[in-house]
Parts: sequence; structure tokens; C-alpha cells
Amino acid sequence: MGLDMYVDKKNRKTGESENLIYWRKANQIHGWFVDMFMDGVDECQTVYISWGVLQDLKDICKQVLEDRLRAEELLPTREGFFFGSTEYDEDYFEVLAETVEQIEAISLDDISDCDLFYNASW
Repeated sequence: MGLDMYVDKKNRKTGESENLIYWRKANQIHGWFVDMFMDGVDECQTVYISWGVLQDLKDICKQVLEDRLRAEELLPTREGFFFGSTEYDEDYFEVLAETVEQIEAISLDDISDCDLFYNASW
């Protein structure tokens, strides 16, 4: 059990879905999505996101990695049942670095005919 989070792409022509990004217990990332796109209501709903949303998330992660003192301001941790640690420790910052890497690894050609969705479960 625990917080599992995904960004999936769904091909508009074929309807096929594929996972693009996976996080485990990255409560700071989950909290950002909940606050930004779910009006603060966390009910494991799936939400449509754009490529720009992922770019915004990448930019915020980079800002925190460049100035760790801004972590609580820009990407605060979120408590929850099996959500993992709420410490601003090396694991927290490693999640941000991995998030940047995962977003940068996505090719625009791979998502050109797709819609993107974020969802989480625990």
C-alpha cells in the first residue's frame, strides 16, 4: 500500500493508453497536482493535463533544486495515509531530480496525438 501516481498518455486515434511517468509516495508532487487541478479535493480522480503543465512542474522542481530553502514554499510535502515521509531530506530532493529527468525524457513526437492525464491511488 502507498501513494502511487501516474501521468499517462492516451492516443486520440486508437484509444490506447501508456504510462509516461510513475512516482511512488512523492507526496509533494501529488499535493501540487491536487492543489493546482483538483481544487484541493483529493479523491483519486483522474485529471486531464497539458504538456505545459508538465513543463510547469519541471520548472518548479528545478527552482527548488536550485534553492532548497524554497521547498516548503513551492512544493510543500503533504501528509496522508501511506503518503510517505514529509521531511525535506535527500529523498525529497531526489524525487524532484527524477521528476525533471522523466519529463525531459518525453519526446513531443511521442505525445503529439495523445491526451495526458494525471491520477493517483493508495
